[in-house]
Amino acid sequence: MLKNNFNFTFPSTFHCSVTSNQIIVWGPRGVKAISFISSLIHIYYFKEKNMLVGRSLSLSKNKKSTKKCINLSKLENELQTVVKGLLRGYFFELKLTGVGYRFLSVSNNLLKLKIGYSHVLSKKISESVVLLLESPVQLSLFSKDYTLLKQVISDLKKIKKQDIYKGKGLALSTDQKYLKEFKKK
Repeated sequence: MLKNNFNFTFPSTFHCSVTSNQIIVWGPRGVKAISFISSLIHIYYFKEKNMLVGRSLSLSKNKKSTKKCINLSKLENELQTVVKGLLRGYFFELKLTGVGYRFLSVSNNLLKLKIGYSHVLSKKISESVVLLLESPVQLSLFSKDYTLLKQVISDLKKIKKQDIYKGKGLALSTDQKYLKEFKKK
């Protein structure tokens, strides 16, 4: 069921500004903007010099809108994700499994790795993602932007997908390994 309206309250360490098509949120770890279609959504808030006074926004569907499938819960989830990212950030660990597979170095957001090819692979990572080389087979990633971090992890996993028979490859430390059984003769 789609929501018609919702209220969102920000933590006390946050500031917010609302423009015609963006909600701009300032938190302890930086700034993030959320875009929305202004003709479809109404945002009610008390403002002073275009800054939010108080800590809550009230969002509702525009009754004059011809589109009926506006999902406000998607915007609410995006606001929650942004607040969590600006408050604590997001952290994931990648592990390499396989003989000879290694993370070689991380410098200036350039990751060098050796994963079964005849040459060393280099991958440029976004500046807003922090890379920590825990060990030659374990890499930690941290960012305030959840979608960017998941995209970086997805791009890294595409370099060497996990083998379904032996489990070799690049995977999140939380991923479950489901190995296929070899054919029996």
